[in-house]
Amino acid sequence: MLTDTERRVLEFEAAHLRHTARKHAGIRALGLGFTSATYYRALTALLSTPDAVEAFPQLAAWHKRAADARAGTRERRRIERMPSASMRVRNELAS
Repeated sequence: MLTDTERRVLEFEAAHLRHTARKHAGIRALGLGFTSATYYRALTALLSTPDAVEAFPQLAAWHKRAADARAGTRERRRIERMPSASMRVRNELAS
C-alpha cells in the first residue's frame, strides 16, 4: 500500500514526465523538502516497489525504458573509449 507521500510523488511524476525548469520548481513546491536529486533518488527507489508498479504501471514502464536507454548509451560510450575496440565494433555501435 502506497503512503500519501509516495502517491503524491508518483502522481506528480506522471503529470510531469520531462525534465524541465517548471518540473524542478514543482518538485520544490510539492512541500516534501526534496531537492531535485533527492526527488529522483526517491522516485527510482519507489518505482522499484511492486505497489508503485501496480498503481502506476505505465509510469513504471516509461521509467524503465528510459533507464534502459541511458544504460545502453553509457555502455556504448564505454566501449567506444576502449583502446582495444576495433573500428568495426565502433562503426556498428555508431549506426
